[in-house]
Amino acid sequence: MTLGEIRIFAPVWNEFVDIDCVIDTGADVCAVPAHLAALLEIIASDTIIHLWQVLDPVTLAETRIRLEWEEITRDVDAVVLDIPSEFRRWANPAEHCTRPDEPHLLSDRIVVGENFISLLDDASRHRLLEQ
Repeated sequence: MTLGEIRIFAPVWNEFVDIDCVIDTGADVCAVPAHLAALLEIIASDTIIHLWQVLDPVTLAETRIRLEWEEITRDVDAVVLDIPSEFRRWANPAEHCTRPDEPHLLSDRIVVGENFISLLDDASRHRLLEQ
């Protein structure tokens, strides 16, 4: 897993925009936090996926997103995940905070999963992973 930047198509503006990302070769599909999906007007389908993560179930909605890396543009499956607002902020140094000490990794990032990474040629994949 590494941090980087990619371009995502934002229907709200009908153009690609730069967005920070977590490049996760262990993730099967891409993921977009619900608050970013709403901002960009990425519409989730009514199809819901239920997963277990550590001790709690996670409910995700399916969607499709368009990503651009260098000159390569691909439409890929993705999931929209809801991150509670208390995990999307910086902790105030004056408050007693047990969790989170830092903002959630996906506060302002998407996850670029293997379903996009695998579509790249070797050289492009290497550049994406090394940025």
